[in-house]
Amino acid sequence: MSLSVNGSPKNQEKTIFVTTNFKWEVNDYEKFKRYGNFTCRFTSKDGARSAVTKARMEFYPLGSGLPGAKPTHIRCNSPIWPQAEDARLEVSING
Repeated sequence: MSLSVNGSPKNQEKTIFVTTNFKWEVNDYEKFKRYGNFTCRFTSKDGARSAVTKARMEFYPLGSGLPGAKPTHIRCNSPIWPQAEDARLEVSING
């Protein structure tokens, strides 16, 4: 996944929206909302560095959640990173 054409700056957080198939036809939205502990883990390509940030379910575009609608994305912030490099992003519902 590429965050943008120019990437994400290493010295500041950047909001990231990840399109997510929550499989609402089989998963319970109320349980996800109540018990989910969403996180995003960023790991450097060589595995030497990692950082975890809080995440949450989100409607995108923002404000598009009509009554009865369910989230379509995971929203998290990129961490402040010591140097510019590629990193892997993993999302967890269990923290």
